[in-house]
Amino acid sequence: MPHTAPDDIRVDARHVHKKDPRGVLVTAARSVTTSAARGVTTARALAVGDVWQVDAHLPLAESQGEVFAHADALVIAVEALRQAGIAHAHVAAGVPVGHRFIASHMGLTWLVDPGFLGTAPVDVTFAIVTEEVRHQRGRLVRHVFTAALLCDGVRIARGTGSLQVVEARVYERLRAGATPWSEVSAHHDPSSLLGIATTDHELTARLGWSASDPITFDHGNDHMPAMHLARTALAAHHALDPASSPTGLLVRCTAFVELGGDVAVRAVRTAHGGVETTFAQSGVVAATVVTTDDVSTATQTAAGRAGRTVPMLSGAGPE
Repeated sequence: MPHTAPDDIRVDARHVHKKDPRGVLVTAARSVTTSAARGVTTARALAVGDVWQVDAHLPLAESQGEVFAHADALVIAVEALRQAGIAHAHVAAGVPVGHRFIASHMGLTWLVDPGFLGTAPVDVTFAIVTEEVRHQRGRLVRHVFTAALLCDGVRIARGTGSLQVVEARVYERLRAGATPWSEVSAHHDPSSLLGIATTDHELTARLGWSASDPITFDHGNDHMPAMHLARTALAAHHALDPASSPTGLLVRCTAFVELGGDVAVRAVRTAHGGVETTFAQSGVVAATVVTTDDVSTATQTAAGRAGRTVPMLSGAGPE
């Protein structure tokens, strides 16, 4: 496990909204350049340009254990970024534990062949930079960030994310009509893609999911986690192009994907050699995942299609 310095803030399951500590990938956080250092007086307020480091431990092939068994390295890295973004909001901005987070977008692109990491567990660090920030009554409500992923000082990936922070009581009202977890807690499908039909350029299917999946359903939820959509999009990418090895993934959400209804999956090849996968309910697209095996294209996609115009309280939560 990574060494922690005296100024490090320890991160645990509470800070990443996990029930099983074996699913916690981030370990510690520390300030590098903060608004406080520049004279901003609001307590624990984030400002554009603030930099924090968040350490993570990636359980790769030799030691994935029960939680991350058979997970793609890209999925593990995106999950680590998701956890880093949430933990950062708690420790850097003072968001109380118990508040909920809604993601408009979350994505990561490898800058090197992920084989660089090898197959043993590896310690990495996210350098998180605040790009946009919004506070209400002194509390963080929106944070858009970029991140560089470092391994032994080498920049191996870049990431981007947008999180909206919602008080628990507000979130409960917002999601009052959602399917209760008790009604779907035994749900199990054999695959994330059901009834697959493919052509040379397109795949269609229905979304499958299992409530016992330890990566995405660590605890009861009221919607389909974005990480399940990300993993399904990777599966669709491989089904359309078995020889491809995706290096980038970007999830963009505009509505909650509900647990209680069928979800139509459609994946199409893009002009740049990637795959765009949409998830729709009742004919309305709720989320889009772009996967690519070209580093420059994935980077441009993450920067240019980040979904920054998504209104408050819309999106599929990352929890």
